[in-house]
Amino acid sequence: MTRSLLMLRPSYEGWKLMDNGKPIFWFPEKTAALAVANRTQQFISRIDQEILRSLAPEQLANVADRVASRQAALAGAIEEAPPGPGPTQVVQTKKGPRALRVVVSSDHPGARALVEGVLTAGTKKWEFEGATPAAGGQELRYQAKLRKKVPSDLLERRLRAAAGDALLQLDVA
Repeated sequence: MTRSLLMLRPSYEGWKLMDNGKPIFWFPEKTAALAVANRTQQFISRIDQEILRSLAPEQLANVADRVASRQAALAGAIEEAPPGPGPTQVVQTKKGPRALRVVVSSDHPGARALVEGVLTAGTKKWEFEGATPAAGGQELRYQAKLRKKVPSDLLERRLRAAAGDALLQLDVA
């Protein structure tokens, strides 16, 4: 589970609440921003103290799988786009469908659902072409038409983040 770092920064005659460097809220008053940040931290701390510490390892694994699937479903809502090219750089992107080859571990039965959740959120359309056994897992093949605002490297990062250690290999052509 990744840790979250909440920061409060002045911004446009107000205050911006940042989560790991990404802006998540803007407030006209500092007190309102501090109140939300404190409530969020208290909530996460309380869940950890009262729920997560009392779970068995199998139950924690199930919670982690659900969190990963929720992240995959919400991946399209939060843009993680890298900074754009400079004014003199020209970026050429491949148009048309992309072939994706994903090898997932056989130890994680929900890995295919995580991959397909990211594809649903990050592509215009995608099609499952088939699955074959691979060393240590299963090879999944897809054809996907990317969104303009989701370059292939961002889609790769999202797939790696959502699938975690269930992802053994990923190729986007």
